[in-house]
Amino acid sequence: MDNGGYRAFISSASGSILRHLEVSPTMQDTVQLADGSRNAVDLGYTWPRLNGHRVKTCIALDEETGTPLLGVLTLGELLLGVDQKEGRLVPLTDMPL
Repeated sequence: MDNGGYRAFISSASGSILRHLEVSPTMQDTVQLADGSRNAVDLGYTWPRLNGHRVKTCIALDEETGTPLLGVLTLGELLLGVDQKEGRLVPLTDMPL
């Protein structure tokens, strides 16, 4: 989970794990990494599920050494936000607009 220190927009996970789960790259794009460098990454789509809600979201098929990350896009699609003070996920219905 991106807790706000660096606002990752797109979720990412190990490419080999995602391919095992039958997530295929559908495009490649250049993204800015947390250290400021830019890198070409494979992007695909997956269907995360939470509390009975299933949504389609974009995910980066990351290098094998990368740490899985839930980005702002996926969190929003799951109607979740980050409580910056408590450092935890909260339903967007509990957050002011």
